[in-house]
Amino acid sequence: MALQDSFFMLNEQGLFDILLPFVLVFTIVYAVLHKIKLFGKDSKQFDVMIALVMGLAVVFPHVLWGVNDPTVSTLSNGMPDIVNIINASLPNVSIVIVAIVMALTVVQFRYIERKVQYA
Repeated sequence: MALQDSFFMLNEQGLFDILLPFVLVFTIVYAVLHKIKLFGKDSKQFDVMIALVMGLAVVFPHVLWGVNDPTVSTLSNGMPDIVNIINASLPNVSIVIVAIVMALTVVQFRYIERKVQYA
């Protein structure tokens, strides 16, 4: 029960509202930059710094001008709150991604099965 209480306390403090969108944006930006090699082959440091800045650029407005109501998707200055939008849409998007991965897995198994039969 202590582990559950500690997660509840971290959620009340708003850590997950900041940490999860930051990690998501950082990971996606880093993966894209690393894959396309925008700054050359040995550009890991540049990719990390740009991903870090992009992740922090998403989270800082939520920290500075955000309101405590998760149903409000605007900041106190009237701009859209990207963190609340990410947190609201993430469950639906993850269900779609899981469905796509499952479908691709089934298709791949059928392809492997056919390839073995014809070999």
